[in-house]
Amino acid sequence: MDIVIYAGLAIDIIGAILLMIWSMKYRNAFKSAERMPMVKEELKAQWLKKRAIGFGMIIAGAIITVIGCYI
Repeated sequence: MDIVIYAGLAIDIIGAILLMIWSMKYRNAFKSAERMPMVKEELKAQWLKKRAIGFGMIIAGAIITVIGCYI
């Protein structure tokens, strides 16, 4: 059942890469909206949603990998 382990690792890597890309994107967006509080709050809500997706993928990938190790 090596395929389950590799699938879990792939999900981990994809989640980490997406998290890095989104963090760079939102860092630049926060910097450009520094003096606009309404835009900044909207960006913060979007960032929290994307961050939850990224961390969720990493956690799900880790769980799949652990399950693959036990099979």
